[in-house]
Amino acid sequence: MKGASRRRSASTWAILEISDEVARRAEEGYPNEPVRTLDAIHLASALFLRQAFPDLVVVSADERLRANAALLGFETNPSRG
Repeated sequence: MKGASRRRSASTWAILEISDEVARRAEEGYPNEPVRTLDAIHLASALFLRQAFPDLVVVSADERLRANAALLGFETNPSRG
Protein backbone atom coordinates (compact mmCIF):
# COMPACT_ATOMS: atom_id res chain seq x y z
CA MET A 1 0.00 0.00 0.00
CA LYS A 2 2.85 2.36 0.76
CA GLY A 3 4.05 2.20 -2.86
CA ALA A 4 0.57 2.83 -4.25
CA SER A 5 0.11 5.83 -2.00
CA ARG A 6 3.47 7.25 -3.06
CA ARG A 7 2.60 6.80 -6.74
CA ARG A 8 -0.73 8.62 -6.24
CA SER A 9 1.05 11.50 -4.52
CA ALA A 10 3.76 11.67 -7.17
CA SER A 11 1.15 11.84 -9.91
CA THR A 12 0.12 15.28 -8.60
CA TRP A 13 3.63 16.76 -8.45
CA ALA A 14 4.90 19.35 -10.88
CA ILE A 15 8.55 19.24 -11.81
CA LEU A 16 10.41 22.54 -11.96
CA GLU A 17 13.43 22.55 -14.23
CA ILE A 18 16.58 24.09 -12.83
CA SER A 19 16.63 26.83 -15.45
CA ASP A 20 19.51 29.21 -16.07
CA GLU A 21 17.57 31.85 -14.09
CA VAL A 22 17.19 29.54 -11.08
CA ALA A 23 20.83 28.41 -11.29
CA ARG A 24 22.08 32.03 -11.43
CA ARG A 25 19.94 32.99 -8.43
CA ALA A 26 21.19 29.98 -6.48
CA GLU A 27 24.73 31.30 -6.88
CA GLU A 28 23.98 34.86 -5.71
CA GLY A 29 23.96 34.28 -1.98
CA TYR A 30 21.40 34.42 0.79
CA PRO A 31 20.74 36.44 3.94
CA ASN A 32 21.97 33.75 6.33
CA GLU A 33 25.17 32.17 4.96
CA PRO A 34 26.53 29.59 4.54
CA VAL A 35 23.83 27.90 2.47
CA ARG A 36 24.21 24.35 1.23
CA THR A 37 23.99 23.79 -2.53
CA LEU A 38 20.66 21.97 -2.57
CA ASP A 39 19.15 24.52 -0.17
CA ALA A 40 20.30 27.31 -2.50
CA ILE A 41 18.57 25.58 -5.41
CA HIS A 42 15.38 25.12 -3.36
CA LEU A 43 15.38 28.77 -2.26
CA ALA A 44 16.07 30.00 -5.79
CA SER A 45 13.24 27.80 -7.06
CA ALA A 46 10.89 29.20 -4.41
CA LEU A 47 11.82 32.76 -5.41
CA PHE A 48 11.10 31.90 -9.03
CA LEU A 49 7.78 30.24 -8.20
CA ARG A 50 6.69 33.14 -6.01
CA GLN A 51 6.30 35.19 -9.20
CA ALA A 52 3.34 32.98 -10.14
CA PHE A 53 2.27 31.99 -6.62
CA PRO A 54 2.70 35.03 -4.32
CA ASP A 55 1.31 33.13 -1.30
CA LEU A 56 3.82 30.28 -1.65
CA VAL A 57 4.74 28.77 1.73
CA VAL A 58 8.12 27.11 2.28
CA VAL A 59 7.72 23.81 4.14
CA SER A 60 10.87 22.28 5.56
CA ALA A 61 12.09 20.49 8.66
CA ASP A 62 15.45 22.24 8.24
CA GLU A 63 15.79 25.34 10.42
CA ARG A 64 18.57 26.85 8.27
CA LEU A 65 16.42 26.65 5.16
CA ARG A 66 13.39 28.08 6.98
CA ALA A 67 15.51 30.92 8.42
CA ASN A 68 16.63 31.96 4.95
CA ALA A 69 13.13 31.59 3.54
CA ALA A 70 11.71 33.80 6.30
CA LEU A 71 14.42 36.41 5.69
CA LEU A 72 13.45 36.34 2.00
CA GLY A 73 9.84 37.13 2.95
CA PHE A 74 8.28 33.67 2.78
CA GLU A 75 5.86 32.26 5.28
CA THR A 76 7.35 29.03 6.57
CA ASN A 77 5.90 25.86 7.99
CA PRO A 78 6.53 24.88 10.63
CA SER A 79 6.68 28.52 11.63
CA ARG A 80 10.09 29.82 12.49
CA GLY A 81 10.43 30.73 16.09
